[in-house]
Amino acid sequence: MTHFDVSTLRALHKVFDAISSVDAEDDLISFEELCRATGARPGSLLSKALFQLLDITRSNQINFRTWVTMLSALSPEASMDEKINFAFNLYDNNGDGFIDKTDLKIMLLSATENTLGLSEGEAQQLIAKAFEQADQDNDQRINLSDYRHLVSGSQSFADAFTINVETLLAHYNIIPTEEITERVERLRERDARQDEKLNAPAQQAKDEAFMSKEEDDLCVVHDVDALDI
Repeated sequence: MTHFDVSTLRALHKVFDAISSVDAEDDLISFEELCRATGARPGSLLSKALFQLLDITRSNQINFRTWVTMLSALSPEASMDEKINFAFNLYDNNGDGFIDKTDLKIMLLSATENTLGLSEGEAQQLIAKAFEQADQDNDQRINLSDYRHLVSGSQSFADAFTINVETLLAHYNIIPTEEITERVERLRERDARQDEKLNAPAQQAKDEAFMSKEEDDLCVVHDVDALDI
């Protein structure tokens, strides 16, 4: 279901535990806990949209499976299509399959308030340009196909929707980046050595000899049991 190996998933579960236990030991992330972990403003529409996207059960809580699936879609290993689908669903706040200008303007202003400092007029210009490029059927709405056409070739989009998971783990002091890489490499080398050992002719001959001896021993036991002593 994800692009992560077992070691990374275990480390990510420790991060999840750290986030979900801020307010309560319930193994679930609340909206407030998510905002603290991401540094987002609780009043931000972008924060609310992200939480709503992840809260698939509408229980106002996020479980580990949903959280790690989101991280996978935003990981460097995720395809551009995965990132586009995630981003589109984030902006499609009501889930009707379209993004309109009003929703996009509110989201843009909310997302950039503390970074780019866009004015409402500047946001309107950006949105008009985006619709000019993406709204191919001129219906004043952007569907998934329109959105894919708009961002598929954009490196800035890919960068914006990519999370470095190793950095995330290092930030929470769960496991250093170098150790993650080292552990994965050690596991791969161990598996390779084990496969090579098991498939070696000498080992196969040894296994056959062992099985043959076991069969002989079983025959002796059977013969002794058959004696009328």
